[in-house]
This record gives sequence, C-alpha cells and structure tokens, in this order.
Amino acid sequence: MDATYRQLDINTRNERLDKFLTANPEVSFFHSKQKRYYPYARNARYITFDSAPEFGQLAQVKIPRYGHLVGDIAIEFDLPTLTSNVNVSYCNNIGHALIDWIEIEIGGIVFDRLYGLWLHICREIFEKKDQRDTHRELTYYFENMTTNSFPGGEKVIVPLNFWFNKIASHFLPLSAISNQDVIIKLKLNPFSKLWVSDNSLPPNGTYKLTNLRLLVDYYVLDDHQQRMFSPIYDNDHNVSLYPPKLTYLITQTQRIQINIPSGKTKVSVDMDSFNYPVAFLIWVLRRIDVSTNNDWFNFTNVLTGTPSDPLQKAQLYHAEKERTDEISAKILRLYEPLKFVGHSSNNYIYTYFFNLYPNNKTQPSGSSNFSFMNDSNLVLSLIDNLPEMELHLYAVNYNMMNIDKGTSWLEYILSN
Repeated sequence: MDATYRQLDINTRNERLDKFLTANPEVSFFHSKQKRYYPYARNARYITFDSAPEFGQLAQVKIPRYGHLVGDIAIEFDLPTLTSNVNVSYCNNIGHALIDWIEIEIGGIVFDRLYGLWLHICREIFEKKDQRDTHRELTYYFENMTTNSFPGGEKVIVPLNFWFNKIASHFLPLSAISNQDVIIKLKLNPFSKLWVSDNSLPPNGTYKLTNLRLLVDYYVLDDHQQRMFSPIYDNDHNVSLYPPKLTYLITQTQRIQINIPSGKTKVSVDMDSFNYPVAFLIWVLRRIDVSTNNDWFNFTNVLTGTPSDPLQKAQLYHAEKERTDEISAKILRLYEPLKFVGHSSNNYIYTYFFNLYPNNKTQPSGSSNFSFMNDSNLVLSLIDNLPEMELHLYAVNYNMMNIDKGTSWLEYILSN
C-alpha cells in the first residue's frame, strides 16, 4: 500500500474542519444490508366489460375480487383494418382518442374521472423521454402523422393513471372495501372522430372494436399483510373482525372546458368551480376546426405548416388581486415543467405548479386551496388572428379516501 491512513489524513480527528460531516458517523458507503420483505404474488388478469362495447357507447365492469390489492390497470383492444380506395388511417394517438372518459366508482360515488385528452397530457408532461417513447408506441402516437400511418389490424394498449395505479403503498385495497362494489365506467368516442383519409371520405364498410378489456394487476398478500386489509370471517362466513381503519391521500382531476370566439386576444377564465387543495394547473388551447381532420392532439395555432404558441402569456388572479405577474407562454410550456418535473414536452401544453415535487405521489409538497378562494381567474393573452378555439383546463387536487368496516368514502365529494 503506497500511503498509510495517517498520511492520507483519514483518522485525524483533532480540530477537523469537516466535523459537521464526519463526527459521530452514521453510514458507511462500503457496506450494504438488504431488508427482508413480506411475500406476495402478482396476479395479472383480463377483465371483460359487461357487454361488448362499440364506438360511441358507454361500457362498465365490476372489478372482480381476484386479489387483496389492485395496482396497474390498462385498457387493451384490437382495431379492425380500415379499407379504402385511397390512403386511410386511424387518427393520431388512437389509444387516447378512442376514450372520451373513464371513471372509477366505489359504492355509487365517483372517486375520479380521467379523460382521453388528459391521459395524453399526463404522458407528455410527466414521463421521461424513454418512457414517453414506449408509451407512444402503445397508443400509436406519431410525431409526423400521415394518412397511412396506422390503418389498424393491431393491438392498442392504454395505461391508466388513477391515484392508485403506480404507487405500491397506494394500491387500491380491494379486500378492505368488502361491502361495496368497485366499478369502472368507460365512455368511447364515435368512429366518425377516429379516422383520417386522403379524400376526407370515411373508410369503406362498417367497423367494430374487438377484445376491448382491462388488464388488471392484482396483488395477493400473505397472512400477516392480509390482517391490514381483510376482514376475518367466522365459521358462518360472517365478519367477526374488520381490519383497522385505512386512510389514503389521493389525487383527483377537475376540468373546465370553454370555447373562445375567433379573433379574441384576451380571455378571463372563471375557476370558481375548482375546489380543494390544488397541486397544479395544466391547460391546452385547441382549434375548433381540428375536427375537420380529427387532429385532436394538435394544440398549436395551425392545422398544417410551421406551428407556434397560440398563447402569449397568462396571469393568475385570486379575489381580483394579482396572484402572479404575467408569465410568458414559453415559461409556462417549457421552464415550469423543467423546474418541477425535470423535463418538458414539445406539445404546446402549459403548466403552473403550486407544489414543489409534482411527481411525488405520496408526500404533498404544496397546494393552493381553491375552496377558500373567491373570484379565481386565469387570464390568457392570445396571439392575433386565431380561429375559434377550445380551452381545456385541468386542476389536480388532493383528497382523502377513508376505509372502515368494509366501506370507503371521500373526505370531500367533488360536485358534478
């Protein structure tokens, strides 16, 4: 060995300038010890809807009890191959375009509703590039969409992002909700919104969805962990003991959708319908005439050609007082997500965060309580010469889910 410990000054303790770093050490970087875990088994199951859903229809399914917890859920379906005398394709991002909305209902109460547009926005804002690229393959999203990009004949997969889908400690405790049904409802968009062609005429023939179902990850627990979630039954199959009360922090999605007349350059959006502690706001502006070519995820100022921001700047007001200065579109689109999420999207999606760590689903890090705010407004300054536009504004709020004696309820119920 070329040098001793003393020569390298490792063991010198007197008057060390780094004593606030090394006095009474608590960790070694050269030793590790793993923790043993309680055993469990993942059980992936396909769940079919009560009736075979068609384009434009509402479908629902009661979640069977194949495990103690429910984790990830994805929608899976097969699309028939489109035929035409010209190039024809399903519209861009068909996986999200098919979904009008999907919601989870427990004991007759809607706990959260997600929208196809919102699922796309979440992917673009919150997923890292490699995750996003794979996710785009699942839903058939193309950067440069053409009329022959995807004529069908393939399986499409849409991962969901309810509050319980991604975090193990927040998995839905199905066995604890023993006295209520958990129901998933899915509203599909009509076929007329889901195709593009060279001549703007629909494909030949009629088309039906096949094999539309949910892929659900169940988790089966060992006896020790079951005591945290499952009731104990006597010999007559009556409950003799319920597990302790459970409380979960959850997130919910609220939405405001308004039309903006053509040529209008200043819009004040009333946000008084938003409630509860809101973690962040996300919004997009979309031309009404994207319906002419079913380009539902185009949030720019043009249908074709060189795109730019339809938004110039935005400002928040609470109680008629400025909550922020006017913030440029570039800040809201690129710098805000870069600061708080770590990356941004090129999809012309605008964000404003009230929390520090929006990707941390288990620990709140800030919010703005819209329940106690009057006259909350988002004032948008738009560029000149825009056609009629749609604003889709989303607020993600915190809520508490309680489960006791086989029944679940929300601390605060979102009004319709």
